[in-house]
Amino acid sequence: MEDPIIQANLSIIKTYQSRGIIIKKGKGIYLYDDKNQKYLDLMSNYGANILGHCHPLLVKNLTYQIKTLTNLHGSFINDIRSKAAYLLKSKIQTCLQESYKLIFSNSGAEAVDNAIKIGLLLSKKQKILYFSKAYHGKTLLSLAVTDSEKYKKGIPTYFGKNLVKVEYNNEKDLEEKFNDEIGVAIIELIQGDGGINEAKKSFIKKIEKLSQKFGAIFIVDEIQTGVGRTGKFFASEYYNIKPDIVLLGKGIAGGIPCSVIFIKEKYQNLIEKGFQTSTFAGNPLSACGIVAVLKVLTPSFLDNVEKTGQFFKESLKNYLEKKGYQVRGKGLMIGVETFKNNQTEILKKLQSKKILAIPASTNVIRFLPPLIIDKKTIEKNLKKIVNCF
Repeated sequence: MEDPIIQANLSIIKTYQSRGIIIKKGKGIYLYDDKNQKYLDLMSNYGANILGHCHPLLVKNLTYQIKTLTNLHGSFINDIRSKAAYLLKSKIQTCLQESYKLIFSNSGAEAVDNAIKIGLLLSKKQKILYFSKAYHGKTLLSLAVTDSEKYKKGIPTYFGKNLVKVEYNNEKDLEEKFNDEIGVAIIELIQGDGGINEAKKSFIKKIEKLSQKFGAIFIVDEIQTGVGRTGKFFASEYYNIKPDIVLLGKGIAGGIPCSVIFIKEKYQNLIEKGFQTSTFAGNPLSACGIVAVLKVLTPSFLDNVEKTGQFFKESLKNYLEKKGYQVRGKGLMIGVETFKNNQTEILKKLQSKKILAIPASTNVIRFLPPLIIDKKTIEKNLKKIVNCF
């Protein structure tokens, strides 16, 4: 039996909504189905495949590495892991003008879990402050600070008394609820699953100030906004902040599973050996992906991401806002808020036109194309996109 649909139905628990197509391969900004039909990828695997599919440098480096060494426990020194770590440390110091060291992890949710755990250790407090419409993952602790009841249905609230929810962008609510019992404050600068909602600069600065005042650890979740998605390597650069902990994931290794927990270097002696380890974290294969990504994401490349994203957003606005839709986002992280319950219908229409996008919140169409997309491709497909709304 070689039918992939039958095999999947017999073997995999259905925790995903099926898109109804069989994807066999990818090349650049396109995915191809089992009939070799080409789809424009405006989702990049929820933001992970930032260099598109089969990027030449990534393929070359990963092919070499997979023939050399794919995994190695963190108790050993490895050349490619050390290089990736050093390049990342240099990158964040250049971008945020602050000294950090890092811990490797395997996924965004795992990074969130571990970052909160570390933050509570450093602050010696128990309460966690999070925000309305937040999404940080679906493991037990990351889910606790995710504001979506549909993901929490049937799950006991183990952390309930230690969770403090604040309305996103509401400074009054923030000031009323932030006190000396808060040990960790975690936020997305632009909410992804929550609907592409951008935090106000004054709001983020207020969180940073209150964290310093009350001795809380300020965590910025850049799992979706980081690695060039907004036109800067870190979205934190737009806010002129220096969080205690910064998280990267998704695209950091070009689609190979990996995440990074940056922690201000001044805290390093407070984290004991053995407190955070992982069998697969920082494996040489993912480290090789990191090195390739960092080589591609030059200042001029990121400048082009910012300009291309602005062009895409403004083009969508020109066509859709007069129809009543709202368009928002930064760089190549763009959301279109619908004004009626037609999110699924629009996604199906786009897919029928061989264009792949993804949902956010209950009424937002989310575009997260590979960062290598260009204006010409957007212009070529713009009419097809807007006619689906």
